[in-house]
Amino acid sequence: MGQIFIKGNVSIQLSAISYQLSAISYQLSAISYQLSAISYQLSAISYQLSAISYQPKAKGLWLIAEC
Repeated sequence: MGQIFIKGNVSIQLSAISYQLSAISYQLSAISYQLSAISYQLSAISYQLSAISYQPKAKGLWLIAEC
């Protein structure tokens, strides 16, 4: 009886470890998506800054064209 209980206990522990590893895997996956989202946001900010830097040049060219 004692051995059966020990085996059952071990299997419950292994099952719990398996669920914990699965949860860690989902957390890492979520972190990966968050980093990806941050990367897209930084990319968008970069494009916005680049657009802002082109605006004065475009206005200057527009003024030259009006002359």
